[in-house]
Amino acid sequence: MNLTPGGNAPVPAQELRVRITSGGQVDASAFRLYADGKVQGDADMVFYGQPRNDDGTVSLVSEGQYSTFTVALNRLKPDVQKIAFTVTCDGGQTVSGLRNLSIDVEQGATGLVSGSVELSGR
Repeated sequence: MNLTPGGNAPVPAQELRVRITSGGQVDASAFRLYADGKVQGDADMVFYGQPRNDDGTVSLVSEGQYSTFTVALNRLKPDVQKIAFTVTCDGGQTVSGLRNLSIDVEQGATGLVSGSVELSGR
């Protein structure tokens, strides 16, 4: 399935790998969101300074232009509605300077969802 910017996609409630690839170094983050569309606290955020959440259901490994999240959907708290992924640019870099940004969601060796965004001119 090809994902469009701002899009959502259903995925199986299993352990998944979410890879974010960019044309430059970014800080990728994941957020556990609840019915109100918000996090409940710091434990719901995963990023470079906190690469694992409180219960280990979301973890992050970043290497340059690649950020890989492991997400155990089958172990999430029942009241978690979704996981949101974001990127922010480092230092004086701009989004248009990244040139491209893509996301791939995999279960084992099977690709489930992918999407890319052309960033030139943004």
